[in-house]
Amino acid sequence: MIIIRVIIFATVVKIFFETENAWACAAILAGVTFFLGSLTGLFAAALVSSLVNFVLALGYFFLLGRLEEGVIFWVVIILGALMLM
Repeated sequence: MIIIRVIIFATVVKIFFETENAWACAAILAGVTFFLGSLTGLFAAALVSSLVNFVLALGYFFLLGRLEEGVIFWVVIILGALMLM
């Protein structure tokens, strides 16, 4: 399951760098979180998890859009990836 999340996260980050649309990328991650969470049958937990993931991903992508490439940029990329996994 974690491999799927890593692949999807890397794909969404690539989409973000091409489109710079934080809302769409956060919605994609939240949708994937809901889908993967609903496979367990716990829909309420999947919904709460996807909403939390949406808010965190939205902040993450907005921050990535504001930073220029440098040391802090890469720290944010790594910490955000760990946070959203």
